[in-house]
Amino acid sequence: MFYIEIKKYILIMILLVPVGISYGWDNRREGFILGGGFGPGLTNYRMEFDETSQREENKELKYSIYMSFIIGYAPSNKLLLYFNDKENVVKAKSENGDEVFTFDDLLSFGASYYLKESSPSLFFSGGIGFSAWEAKDCKDQKGFGAFTGIGYEFSRHWSVDLSLKYNNLTSDTGNPKLKTQTFSVSASVNLLGF
Repeated sequence: MFYIEIKKYILIMILLVPVGISYGWDNRREGFILGGGFGPGLTNYRMEFDETSQREENKELKYSIYMSFIIGYAPSNKLLLYFNDKENVVKAKSENGDEVFTFDDLLSFGASYYLKESSPSLFFSGGIGFSAWEAKDCKDQKGFGAFTGIGYEFSRHWSVDLSLKYNNLTSDTGNPKLKTQTFSVSASVNLLGF
């Protein structure tokens, strides 16, 4: 299951935190970074079934809960490079028609560029990586995804941002085969340790 693999990578990254702490936490963005965010989102998904299915395309726009986690390194006070997990939790219809909580996940490598070396500062972010669409008792789907965003660091360590995320997923196992595309718009409040 792809989601379990993601958790393994996050655990490995968390185990690296003590090493990063020894090189960071000096209130400068440059160096080790660790953070996360939380907020509301809107997720638009389109689920297509192959020709062997009697079901039609399923397309909906739903409210979601957005969470993010980043860990990485900033080579300067303006540029941050990181490993990122962006997740929207949405109540969506599964392939059998039931509404279930679904995890629309993007595990990516990203970068953020700040216009100023210290807060307050506007910043831009983006990244690409692997995506997953997972729900209990449903087929997992894997694929490719990307995100972009704009944000504002209003004080040291605290920021708000608006993020756009796109995932293109497929499931080749079982019948019917699925293809899902998701597009999410999310706003969050973020805490970034450096």
